[in-house]
Amino acid sequence: MQRVISHIIQRVPTAPVVVRNQFILGKNSLSTSVCCLSTLTKPKRFYKNVSVVQSANGWEVNLDKRKLKTPAGQPLLVPNEALATAIATEWLIQKDVIDRHAMHLTALCNTAQDNPHSRTAEQLCEAILEFLENDSLLFRVPKEEQPEFYELQCSKWDPIIQWFCDKHEVTLKSSYNVISPEIDPTTLLTVYKVIYSNCRTALFGIQYGVECLKSLILTQAVLDRRLTIQEAVDLSRLETNFQASKWGSVEWSHELDNYQVIKDLANRNSLF
Repeated sequence: MQRVISHIIQRVPTAPVVVRNQFILGKNSLSTSVCCLSTLTKPKRFYKNVSVVQSANGWEVNLDKRKLKTPAGQPLLVPNEALATAIATEWLIQKDVIDRHAMHLTALCNTAQDNPHSRTAEQLCEAILEFLENDSLLFRVPKEEQPEFYELQCSKWDPIIQWFCDKHEVTLKSSYNVISPEIDPTTLLTVYKVIYSNCRTALFGIQYGVECLKSLILTQAVLDRRLTIQEAVDLSRLETNFQASKWGSVEWSHELDNYQVIKDLANRNSLF
């Protein structure tokens, strides 16, 4: 941790980072690196009953009398009964074949336990912290270009940003172009410590949440119960919903996309 903190403190801004107010997930992002347990052919359901069992170190899921295992061959172990029950439910609702792509919690917990890329807590915290500089809530449309949407951003986003700054005693600035706002090292260090206070399993869930919402600020608001998942998703989709209200949208597609984001975030939130 000391190495990472020193890196943040000594950080010297160089050329501005140009973005397009969106997140491009690289090969190391959790959305692309998670152990998805995918196969070309969906396996048939081989079990009848699913149960949750407490062990010496946590909670496990049994398929009939066999322990559910991770891709690395270890019994899947989670810290609480609620999470184990949620995973068990994913397996219980499978029909004749097993759709592993629909088992988001199972995949997430597999990744957290097996840690296939051997990521340390410090590395996870650094990856999460990078989202703050590109946080969607910090990018604003100029008032002269879209006055109505500008006012909407201010009324909806400013209270959450102010809450975040007050709670953690930090300062954040907005950007009115495609250049990421500059964040001072003290703020980065403070937010890093907040992230680092979570256990490693929770860090995987937090990074997933940040990728879903495209915002560390909104993710932290959900963690601290400042926002519900629905409220956070609505704020993350402020521009999409605004444009849809103006120009319309393919209703079923819009609702399906919105539902998927909420479902994914709810799954990630189970780890926190």
